[in-house]
Amino acid sequence: IPDDHQLNVETVLAYELGYRQQFAANLSADVATFYNQYADLRSAMLGTQQLAFAPAAHLIQDIIPDNSIKARTSGVEVALDWYPLTWWRIQPSYSFLRLTATSKSGDPISVNNAKNINASDPQHQLSLRSSLSLSDRQQFDLWLRYVSRLGDKDSPLGVPAYISLDLRYAWRPTRDLEVSLVGQNLLDHSHPKFVPGLLPSQQLELQRGMYVKAKWQF
Repeated sequence: IPDDHQLNVETVLAYELGYRQQFAANLSADVATFYNQYADLRSAMLGTQQLAFAPAAHLIQDIIPDNSIKARTSGVEVALDWYPLTWWRIQPSYSFLRLTATSKSGDPISVNNAKNINASDPQHQLSLRSSLSLSDRQQFDLWLRYVSRLGDKDSPLGVPAYISLDLRYAWRPTRDLEVSLVGQNLLDHSHPKFVPGLLPSQQLELQRGMYVKAKWQF
């Protein structure tokens, strides 16, 4: 059975094109497109089976690592940076991703791993950041996000689309000390983030949370 040193190096050939426009002193935009080709991604395949009788009769199945997956990604990212007021900054953004992974060997494990890769990233993401400088010592930040579905609708790896909201209030009582109150994922109690498909495991969920943070610079 080959070890990791006998596997090929994973490679990527990446193409990127970007454009930035400054419409006014308080408004700019960035657009970026990309296309990536991935080769020799690590996966595995079924090896030989052996029947063993000690300590009890059981079947041993070899799993052989290989480089049987290839993939390609393409997409676009658009972002705006706007100051409607000198103390208020708004940053909306949108990203689109098309991801396709396939197995070169057709082995069941390799095919399943390719499906897991296809379900690992959302196709659409929207983001809105708002930052308010309430005073020289106070800051209020908002981050609203939309993430589209992960995986096919009927796939066990499927994760529904969700909207998330984070809020942060920061107060600086002195020049060196900042105290902030942060709330994360405030729109629902919890939502699933990703379902690992290679091995059975508990579904990962993001919980609503709040915390206080103190930062002292010296």
